Order: sequence, then C-alpha cells, then structure tokens
Amino acid sequence: MDLQIIHKYRRYWQHRSCSIAKSAFLSILLFLAACTSFIKSLGDLSPDATQQYLDDSLAIYTAILDEVYPLEKIHIIDQSTQPYRGDLDVIMENEFLPGLQQETAEEFETIREIPQELNLIFQPDEQSYILIDRSEFYVDRSEEGAPDCYWMMMKCFDTIKFNSSYPGSSGYIQLSNIAFNPNHTQALATVEMHNESTSGTIYVVLLNRQGNTWAITSKYEVFWIV
Repeated sequence: MDLQIIHKYRRYWQHRSCSIAKSAFLSILLFLAACTSFIKSLGDLSPDATQQYLDDSLAIYTAILDEVYPLEKIHIIDQSTQPYRGDLDVIMENEFLPGLQQETAEEFETIREIPQELNLIFQPDEQSYILIDRSEFYVDRSEEGAPDCYWMMMKCFDTIKFNSSYPGSSGYIQLSNIAFNPNHTQALATVEMHNESTSGTIYVVLLNRQGNTWAITSKYEVFWIV
C-alpha cells in the first residue's frame, strides 16, 4: 500500500511527537479495513471519506462525554473500545430509544465485539482527553498488598494509584464502537464509567446528524451490579 495515501488518513500523523510507530499505525488501519461491516475496505475508501469517518467519530464521542459526564474536567478514557454487555433487542422492542432505525441497530450488533484503538480518533494534542491502558490500574487479588475488592473479581482496581495519577477524576471511561445507519445520518454508541464500585450505569446513546454537527436525540440508562 502506498504510504503517501496513508499519510492523508490522519492529520496528526504529521506530528513527529506522536508515540504511535508507523508499523503499528499501518497495522491498525489494515485491521479496520478488514472489518467490512465496520468500515469500507481501504481500497474502496477515499482519504476524504476516512477523514470524515474519524471527524464524525470524534464529534460523536465528544457530544456523548459532554452530555453524560459534564463535570469531568478531563475525560480519562480506555484506549480501546469495549463491547456493550446489554441486550439491544430489549431496547428496540420497548422503544427505549425513540427513532432508532433498524439498520443502525443491526450495524451495532455486527460491530460491537470488534475492538478499535481510539488513538486514531482522539488527537494527541487534545487537552480534555487522556487515553490510558486500563490494565495498569488492576492488580491480581492474589498479589501481596492488592486492594480489597468484590470476592468474585480476579483483579482489583487500584483506586489509590488511579487517584494519584488522575486526581479529581471519578474513574475511567469506556466507549463502544459507533454504529451508523447506511447514509450516516444516525449513530449509536455506549459509554460507561468505571471505578472501584460494584455497580454502575451504561448509557446507550442515539444521535442524529444536524448539518455538520451531531446531536443527541435520546439516551437509555442500563444499570448493572456485580
């Protein structure tokens, strides 16, 4: 593949301080290209379309984070997307997200298990986001000095380490992949905050394109408990 084409796929690729190695960056792009239900193959997707996809994704995630966690000065985000653990059919059957199109829901079911590295979307010089490897803050419960946690958990969240690294943060955020309808006028994604709690809320969020922006039209809260 011509590297001159790949250079067009992301503006921040020109930042020499970017920590992503060229080989890793290329591997991620090729992986995304392989997920034909998630994004068109690179051979069929123009650089402009790829940039539009990345720009739309950033706008959608930003709208969701600002809506769900408005008090977080800096959003601490898991660097990889995570699958939605709930049942989307229940949401569809009960119309908990008014206006959700069948095509959008089907796309979400198709892509939700496919991990995506978010450093392709969140720019490295952005001041309101920090991407982390969440494994850095989990300790095997068998290790000496491991923090207390629910007895069924094999790994415990090290709250002290996390709070010392990111003071004032409520926890780290996990985002799902974004599903679009065929003409990219509707999007569906989920977001969830993690900390030492044994319960929490997953927000399933529906957005519609309004001109050049994305606006949240409805959201549904799914409560979970360990």
